Amino acid sequence: MPSLRLGRSGYWRILVCAALLWAGGIPAWAASRDALRLNEEGVALTANGRYEEAAARFTQALRLSPGDAVIRQNLARVRTVLGHQYLHSGSLSQAQDQYQAALDLVPEESAALLGLGDIQHRNRQPRQAAEFYRRAVAAEPTNPDAYARLAEAYYQQGDPTAAVSEWERALALRPDDQVIRRRLEQVQREAKLQTGFSSRESQHFRVIYEGQRREDIGQ
Repeated sequence: MPSLRLGRSGYWRILVCAALLWAGGIPAWAASRDALRLNEEGVALTANGRYEEAAARFTQALRLSPGDAVIRQNLARVRTVLGHQYLHSGSLSQAQDQYQAALDLVPEESAALLGLGDIQHRNRQPRQAAEFYRRAVAAEPTNPDAYARLAEAYYQQGDPTAAVSEWERALALRPDDQVIRRRLEQVQREAKLQTGFSSRESQHFRVIYEGQRREDIGQ
């Protein structure tokens, strides 16, 4: 059972189906054999890093067996892997297309949700990023990376309290992660320093006041 690891978005296992279940007569069995063969070819291509070809095989297999959950999951995960490749190369539009295609197949594909959140993060849209990260947390509540990304999105929105809460959840799931631990401690220190400060936000800036709020100076 080959497995893939891309970046910090976790593991996606490409499933191998030993036997597919079908109802009906000979035409259904013929279709099942072809779908199984195409699925197995897609798995082999995935193991060799030939993701575009693998996606084509899984697409063909799904046409023959549109109700097969294993083939659908395989195709969704390969689409997600392709999305990560495009994201890492900076091709955000193509990455978004692949992630969305994965979600059209499997709406709870958490890695694709994280990828769409990462695109919004790169576009400096933390609120939109947080929406995708929250969906990823709901789809995979044991994934610490999802909580860490959501924490960063909250922090970028100027909500350190919510960010700290999510980093604490991430650290509880992966207590040996020093990157998450250092980020959590950094924001906790910042929160202590800002105690007693007030703030005012505009479209482009966040102004923090110590002591008396001076709107004239802030403006």
